[in-house]
Amino acid sequence: MIDKPLLPTYNLPVHLNNLRVLNDYIKSRYTTFEIFMDAIDNGLVPHLKNEFGTSKIPIDRNGNPERESILEEPSDEILQHLKQITPIDNTEQYFNRIEYEIDRILNLIPNYPEHFGLEEIKHIVLNKFKLINSFISAEQDVIDTYINIMSHYPPEKFFEAVSEYDSKSRLKQEFQNRNNVITTCETWYPNIFTSSEAYSFFDFLITNRAKEKQLAEISFYYRKFKYHHFIHAEIREIDCIRWLSETYHIELTKIKTQPNCYTENREKYFNLLKDQYMK
Repeated sequence: MIDKPLLPTYNLPVHLNNLRVLNDYIKSRYTTFEIFMDAIDNGLVPHLKNEFGTSKIPIDRNGNPERESILEEPSDEILQHLKQITPIDNTEQYFNRIEYEIDRILNLIPNYPEHFGLEEIKHIVLNKFKLINSFISAEQDVIDTYINIMSHYPPEKFFEAVSEYDSKSRLKQEFQNRNNVITTCETWYPNIFTSSEAYSFFDFLITNRAKEKQLAEISFYYRKFKYHHFIHAEIREIDCIRWLSETYHIELTKIKTQPNCYTENREKYFNLLKDQYMK
């Protein structure tokens, strides 16, 4: 909630860049901005790969790659300007790409405000210049979060602001954890997992990653959890299959062997999140 008018601010392009980055960060569901940046460098943010990936880039008559627009129902004028730069392989390309797209769009919007109240960003993005949000894709609650994060920072200090936001979020989560002590065995299935953290880790993987490629993804996670002793040694494949059916309504007939479910991206993603969950 924004309780009172905030001080005037400036540099709308930088604010819009920041807002797109924050929206991607929140959408990714990584717990810190640092981990989110590492995930980009490792190609582990699925919605960015889908949005900026080269597989969706059509080739024009001259053989020059032209990016398929990520705007909803864009005008012909916009399509003329939105050209493919590079696929996103690292954070530098990620930030350059966002800056490029924002600048292209703002060039088509005359007389956008140079000085404004920070709280006005919501109106600018959601109402006044809707074309902007067709690229940023931020909901109202994300914009509110951005305004609160930046309430004591100029737009160029976004990284410092989001770092403080992460710190406050972690403290809040730790407080919640202390006040939500697990009181029943059923909460984290101790007959299967060796700790509540292991269950939380597995639950995140199943909920966020395993729906698209169920058999291979889940098989990989089962093998990794067994290897790291995150689930009890006596839990057999059939036990896991039965538990997945009862708990997540995921129906499997088998668990793949390690060679048949391993990919480098799965390994990177697992290790990144393991460091986050299993401290």
